[in-house]
Order: sequence, then structure tokens, then C-alpha cells
Amino acid sequence: MVVAGFVLSLIGLILGCSIGWLSWVGILPFVLSLVGTILSALSMKNSDKRGLAIAGLVCGIIGMVVSGALSISCTICALCAIQDAADSLSAVPAFIF
Repeated sequence: MVVAGFVLSLIGLILGCSIGWLSWVGILPFVLSLVGTILSALSMKNSDKRGLAIAGLVCGIIGMVVSGALSISCTICALCAIQDAADSLSAVPAFIF
């Protein structure tokens, strides 16, 4: 369970940094990091590989923060761009021929 937690946390961190800017895909790294963090936290109590569990916990928390922040900021940016485009379209005068 220690190795699974570390691997999921590491994959979540790598995906969060690489595809976290895609707001609709950004939930996948967050979920992977969350599951990896939970597995690492559960395995810290009864495992002899405590160092790997701590590394999984740290990678998972960083992965959740990075992917969550990138997803939220990119979603806000996309919504602002859509609003700006809608405002510029409403300012165009209609020509009647």
C-alpha cells in the first residue's frame, strides 16, 4: 500500500504540472493525488517503509495544490475570455441594408 500511495501521488504531481492547465482534465491529477495522499497517510502507521510513505504524502499534497490551483486559475481565465468575447460582440453595430 505504501508503494501504491507513492506512485499515485507522483503520477498526480507529474500530471498536475503537465496537464493541469487543461481545466476539464485537471480533475484527474487532483483525484490521483488525493488517493495517493490517503493511501500514504494510512500506510504510515503500520509500515516499515515510513520514508516512502512520507514522500508519497508530500508529493500528493503538492500535486493537489498545483493541479487545483492551475485548474481554478485556468477556468477563471477561460470564463473571463468568454465574457470579454461576448461583450465585444454586443458592441458591434448591426447594419441594415
